[in-house]
Amino acid sequence: MPRYIIEVAFSLLIVGGSLLVSKVPKISTALRVIGYLTPMCIVALGHLGIISVIDNVSSIFVLLASFLGLFASLYTTGYARIKYGVSSLQSYIDSFALAMILLFFSRYLAEFIIFWVMAEIIGFFVIVFEAIAKGYVRAWRAGLRFLLVSMIPADISIMTLLALAGINNAFMIPFNQLYITGLSHPIITILVTLGFLAKAAVAPLHFWLPEAHSIAPAPGSALLSGMMVKMGIYGILRVLSMTDYNVDLLAWMLLVFGSITTIYGGLQALAQSDIKILLAYSTTVYTSIICIMISLYVMSNDPVFIISAYFFVIAHSLFKAALFLDSGIVELVAHTRELERLGYISKVSPILSLFALVSILSLIGVPPMMGFLSKLIMFLGIVRNIRLGILYIIALIIVAVSAALSVGYGAKYLLAHWGRPESAKEYIETSRATLPHTYFRYMLSSEAIMSSANIAFSFIAPLLLPMPLATISDWIFQLYLILLMTTLILIIALLGLHQTFSKVRYEAPWLGGTKP
Repeated sequence: MPRYIIEVAFSLLIVGGSLLVSKVPKISTALRVIGYLTPMCIVALGHLGIISVIDNVSSIFVLLASFLGLFASLYTTGYARIKYGVSSLQSYIDSFALAMILLFFSRYLAEFIIFWVMAEIIGFFVIVFEAIAKGYVRAWRAGLRFLLVSMIPADISIMTLLALAGINNAFMIPFNQLYITGLSHPIITILVTLGFLAKAAVAPLHFWLPEAHSIAPAPGSALLSGMMVKMGIYGILRVLSMTDYNVDLLAWMLLVFGSITTIYGGLQALAQSDIKILLAYSTTVYTSIICIMISLYVMSNDPVFIISAYFFVIAHSLFKAALFLDSGIVELVAHTRELERLGYISKVSPILSLFALVSILSLIGVPPMMGFLSKLIMFLGIVRNIRLGILYIIALIIVAVSAALSVGYGAKYLLAHWGRPESAKEYIETSRATLPHTYFRYMLSSEAIMSSANIAFSFIAPLLLPMPLATISDWIFQLYLILLMTTLILIIALLGLHQTFSKVRYEAPWLGGTKP
């Protein structure tokens, strides 16, 4: 009963704040902040042993969904006003984030299914919002593809679980105690796994994602990439705990499809000129790597792989959500997402470009970022198991190629900020005049906090794991020392870069060309 009271309380706060955004903005902001902070406090109290409302697996996803939801919500207030002139997007974003928080809060299969479907339906309206607000027909096509390729297969998976579990068990037995017979049959395993892979945007049902994420409003893209694809990962982790599941078949499916998608997604990201499509394809890369880590955990029973998977879930949620928020600001400033027409954003807002750089450093895997911690443990796990067979050598090659590709498309994204400023000088002063707007400051603050979290979470992530740190406790002190030193170096470097970009001089034109 206390869990339901808590859920109703923060749901009312978030929904109430969303409805009041245009009438009493300050009260709206306060209500939404309190509403999103409540689940985060519940997670913190749970880890301190004060209150136990959700299990450890759920707590990571609840924390991320609440954190991303909070700053996507604050960002939306300004974004919707500037881009659409109305605040109606706010209710879509808040209800979308709330549905996913409640999904991860679910203790029983029945609750899980209800909020899963609710999140999908609201996600559809987020994707087609451009069609609703501006009559953009292409958005309907992206929404239809989402329904057919992501929603229907995933719903078949969860309804299969419901049919096998039975209505009574779905309402009465908690997830972590639920035992579903019949899941070991190969056809059932394939059916359920493919549905969750579709939601995670892993081949063969991955192709809904690029168009959906690129067309959705920027805060919607942040939630789609940051959390909705994690619903598929969460589903896989849940069925993994059901002892009757055919885990061997699951592992091979995750490994094969994950390996194909991570290379394909990386190559596609490298080929894109639209910054949102580039980010969308890179999402398929990281969900695939998470699947590979889960598969290697099943095959080797080495907990270092599942630790890496959880770290990737945290890292990808943070840096990808921040980058989609960044892409939204870039689009509002430049009125384009094409790299050929960008390259001067650092001249307009050096601070925006610096936080984009922080997120890209996490994507690439540079210390002290959360992305670095994820990749470090991934490579350590594969190397220490490489003696077990050629499978781990192949896995090492695949993730190494994927990491190399991430450097390429990560650097390519930064061309929007530091590419070819000379090709767009006429836009710089106009764009600068736009930035001092109050709404932009809120949007910049949301991205800044989200980007900075890539550093903060690298220190606290080990404390969030749903298992003991015995596998890495021997060198955890040295790891924290390295993270601390590299954090100080990074801060000094970023301050230097900010001073440099803030003092850039512009060439003054004169009759004979450029004044000497």
